[in-house]
Amino acid sequence: MEGLPGGVYLETVSLLCRDGRVVWGMPLGLIVDGGTVRFRVFRGSGYWRLLVEGGAGGAVVVAYTPLDPLEFLEYMTVKPAPRESCNPAGYSVLVECRPLLERLETGVAHFTCQQVRISWGRPLPYTRAYGCLVELAVLASKARAGVLGCDALGYARWLVWCVERSAPGRSDYRGAAAMALQAVEEALRGRCEALQALR
Repeated sequence: MEGLPGGVYLETVSLLCRDGRVVWGMPLGLIVDGGTVRFRVFRGSGYWRLLVEGGAGGAVVVAYTPLDPLEFLEYMTVKPAPRESCNPAGYSVLVECRPLLERLETGVAHFTCQQVRISWGRPLPYTRAYGCLVELAVLASKARAGVLGCDALGYARWLVWCVERSAPGRSDYRGAAAMALQAVEEALRGRCEALQALR
């Protein structure tokens, strides 16, 4: 698909747009499989409510890899997007498409992208801190949607350690990582304590 890697998830910030306005935003993994761009939506997420329960008619997904990993953290919570424009300013790659519900499984909706448009921006140098911050944002988003188990907490703590060690001079990165960890802990606290009481 025009230079996108096949068979691996491309982690993006995605904006769900209707009539040129953002109605929701969240981290979203896209995968090219068999020449088709696909993504999954979990029950409990804003996209589930808007695309599965509300129907995808007229919706456009604008998914992009931001140049600044802190943008992922802006979208990790289950809340409306903090941005109004469906045209992100800085990105490495942008994928725009119309979502089509392919199938529903228990708690997971599988979508394909129709009418795909891909734009390339600036090359993005990979840093370890970028990768760890993106993964933290994804974990926090999934935790708040209720699709993570208690074992994710140890991984989230390791990712914070990764950010602290790989970007020691970036207090903004360390603060964002701590905020993401807190979001994961808050989302898992009730379920994990209940699970521990059963042991």
